[in-house]
Amino acid sequence: MSLSPPLIPVFPAGYGPLPADFDTWVQDSFGFLTAQVVFRAEQHTTQTLNGFTPITYDTILEDPYSGWNAFTGEWLAPFSGWYEITLGHSIATATVITEAVPEISGTLYEMSEVTCTSSNEGGTSASLLASMVGGIDYVRGVAWTSASVSIDVSSEGRVPWIEVSFISQ
Repeated sequence: MSLSPPLIPVFPAGYGPLPADFDTWVQDSFGFLTAQVVFRAEQHTTQTLNGFTPITYDTILEDPYSGWNAFTGEWLAPFSGWYEITLGHSIATATVITEAVPEISGTLYEMSEVTCTSSNEGGTSASLLASMVGGIDYVRGVAWTSASVSIDVSSEGRVPWIEVSFISQ
């Protein structure tokens, strides 16, 4: 079930709200506000990273608004508002610098990079609060690496992931 952001009720003169109006104002609004997560995905197949590389998420866990486009690897915001975009990835054993980079409508937001050594696996994550316009702005998860390396999908919980949550209008 996908609900829209709550509307502000209007009370025209002479209008008496009906029980169905209260149901819409309360149930739908609370249903929308408690759901929050509007997109969640993971990558379970190996992918080579080199420079700025969009992650090709192959397992969509939640997408109640059908915003995911597998062909372009983008998730389209269904309505305008503030969203929290959180993503992360791990890399296989290698000496490399890596960074999780949220992309919103073509703009990359670099956060912080992590240096990994050949003696251990490493990973990084990023979180960004962004204002997006519904039906126009899209999100894509990007990984940056200083050299060619594979993402780590061998152990559960270390797969590349992305989550988009609606925060407010």
